[in-house]
Amino acid sequence: PVDLQIDFNGTDDYTFVYSINGVQQPAITATGPSYNLNISPGAGTTTYTLVSVSSNGCTGTASGTHVVNVTPLPSAVINGNPTICSGQTANIPVFFSGTAPWTFVYSINNVDQAPITTSNSPYNISNSYTSTTTLDLVSVSSGICNGTVSGSATVTVLPGVTGVLTSDTTAVCVGQSDTLKFTFSGVSPYTFVYSVNGTPQAPITTSNNTYQIAVTPGIPTTYTLTSVSNGNCPGGSATGIYQVNVATPPTATLTGTDTICRESNAALSIAFTGTAPWTFAYAANGVPVDTLTTSANPFILNVSPTATTTYTLTSVSSGSCGGSVSGLATIRINPTPTVALTGGGQICQSGAGTDLIFTFTGTGPWTVTYKANNDTLTVTSSVNPLVLPVNPNIGTIYKLLEISDSLCTDTAVGQAIVFVFTPANAQFLGSAVFCDSANTQVSIDFTGTGPFTINYAINGVAQLPDTTFDDPYIIPVNVTSTTTFSLISIESPGCTGIITGGPAVITVNSAPTYANLDLNCNATTNTYVVTFDVLGATLPLTATAGNGGSFSGSTWTSTPIAQSAGYSFTFHDANNCGDVVVSGVSTCNCTTETSTMGLNLIEACESQVITAADNGGFVDDGNDTLLYILHSNPALPIGTIYGWSNQPTFGIQPGMTVGTTYYISSIAGNITAGGLVDTSDLCVVVSQGTPVIFHGLPLANFNITDTTVCQGQPVDLIAYFTGNQ
Repeated sequence: PVDLQIDFNGTDDYTFVYSINGVQQPAITATGPSYNLNISPGAGTTTYTLVSVSSNGCTGTASGTHVVNVTPLPSAVINGNPTICSGQTANIPVFFSGTAPWTFVYSINNVDQAPITTSNSPYNISNSYTSTTTLDLVSVSSGICNGTVSGSATVTVLPGVTGVLTSDTTAVCVGQSDTLKFTFSGVSPYTFVYSVNGTPQAPITTSNNTYQIAVTPGIPTTYTLTSVSNGNCPGGSATGIYQVNVATPPTATLTGTDTICRESNAALSIAFTGTAPWTFAYAANGVPVDTLTTSANPFILNVSPTATTTYTLTSVSSGSCGGSVSGLATIRINPTPTVALTGGGQICQSGAGTDLIFTFTGTGPWTVTYKANNDTLTVTSSVNPLVLPVNPNIGTIYKLLEISDSLCTDTAVGQAIVFVFTPANAQFLGSAVFCDSANTQVSIDFTGTGPFTINYAINGVAQLPDTTFDDPYIIPVNVTSTTTFSLISIESPGCTGIITGGPAVITVNSAPTYANLDLNCNATTNTYVVTFDVLGATLPLTATAGNGGSFSGSTWTSTPIAQSAGYSFTFHDANNCGDVVVSGVSTCNCTTETSTMGLNLIEACESQVITAADNGGFVDDGNDTLLYILHSNPALPIGTIYGWSNQPTFGIQPGMTVGTTYYISSIAGNITAGGLVDTSDLCVVVSQGTPVIFHGLPLANFNITDTTVCQGQPVDLIAYFTGNQ
């Protein structure tokens, strides 16, 4: 049954009429807003249509049609009970009723198979079987309707038969036999047929599972199993092909006696008769060497013995046929020449050159081929060894390629290298000017080929030599005084070089100092004039601040200053490495005078003691003392005091350096509690000092390693010195 829903608009109750396939049905009164009409159509297509509707005496509008398609239920029947041999195919029909297409499921021995959809009736289930099998239908459907199934089919399988000819490809000699091997399965007895080169032979029947046939073919033959059967199943499975090649017994003959050079090849020839391919074995001086197979006739066997050797054949075969061998070949060896190359080394460009030395073995004359870089050269000599002078302009590798004598030629290995060096040039670079100190570098610039061995001096003092590939060669500099770097010598391998240019000078300028500070007092004008000398200055001098005055060369003279006032002057020299301030208070009321000193330079070794000359002139204002100091400045300002003494006698003191000018001055003024002169005393007086220099003790050193030379051979020993020249 099916419910059709009818929807109303209006006021209850409703009376409607419908038709079935155009035939009106009795009127039905229903309550809205909808009504379900229960129908049960028969098979086929049925059309339901609303014809009219009314409510409360009013006729309304009716519309709508519904079509119902009723499908007949499908059915499926399976039948058929065929008998087949194992491995054969059976077709089982399935018959359908109802509307196509049909989808059905069947089982094999109660195992459901995949669904099948078909429009064919009957439909054949086609399978091959190896055992008796039952097929049943499980289900059938058509569209949305499931149907009924019936019937059953049984496939009865009889044992099948198979025959196999063991397949192979073999070879026999003429007159030899071989065996065909057959294997059967299934129900015996078996009847089989085989062919020879495509020609069927008479049927053979056997009850055995294996069967053999001896054959003696006279020509190459192919045997094929073509059919097999038994009483139940006439069409069995027959497979297998057996091929027999027939060969004539081969022969092999060896020739090729020869004389060769060591490491050369000799070609032995082996000639065959019979059918290719041939397999042969050979021996050298009776010792088995190898077994080879070839289709080439003759076959060339290359051998490279290192001593006289006799070669023989030991066997030959073709397929399964053994044959006969004959002949021999004796290979004799001539000695191979050799060459060794020595010499070469380092030379200077455009110098005397060097020698290459070729040393030979073998029988002369010898011809040697070699390369000089990319050029191939040849030289022939009857002299052993051969000394060949060479003088290339560039570095050259001489490499051996080949050596030959009157008997043999061989590859040559070895090389000699000539290193050609251009005479090096070297110069110092990097001169510069600094104030107070210099943290910089100078460099040595080279031309030519390294490595370079350099000898140089700093302020005339030779340094240890150094060898370098660096170009330029950098020397760090950290000095507080002007320093000169100069080259002594330059060498590159095999060559003495040339020094070009001058030294590198690192000029260190300091602010100038002053000395001989003097206050010239004028009691009449109640003024004084300050004079002092500027030391270590580069003229002109420029006053920048302070009391007035002027420079005359390096001497300053102030304008008159009131005795009640102090003095102050600021100046710098042309290098402008800092301003110098000279200042103080008036000492016009002081009466202290110190003694004067000799002003001639005194020099001594650092281990000695110096005594300066005191010319007298000390004036004591009543509480003064006279002492002597060793200090860094000529007079006032004092600078650094290195030593005090009550005599003008001093040795080198801690903090002093050799080669530097120091001063011995007299100093007069008030005495301190420690017995020294109070340098802060307003009336302290320091004399112009005696200049003194302490020199370092000289040292000499041979900076070489132990050397072995031949008797009479000269040797250069280089001594390196420190100290003053």
